[in-house]
Amino acid sequence: MNNFLKWQDQLEDETATCKEALVNEALTQPTYRKAINFLKSLKQGLPTAYSGTPEQVIANLMDSVIEDAIIEVRNKALDQRIN
Repeated sequence: MNNFLKWQDQLEDETATCKEALVNEALTQPTYRKAINFLKSLKQGLPTAYSGTPEQVIANLMDSVIEDAIIEVRNKALDQRIN
């Protein structure tokens, strides 16, 4: 059980790093809209018969990280000054 808890902590740290990398990659797009669309294109979505297999849980986690990256990119866009 201790190994599982260590793995869970490591996974949480890696998701933050992954989100930051996704945001940075998305911000290389020419517009915020394209950055958000780029991130949305990476989402895998859940199958219609979701049974919670490890593969499905990982896909769900990745979609969650991508959604967090989309929110961060959107917030950066909304923080821009209006001319």
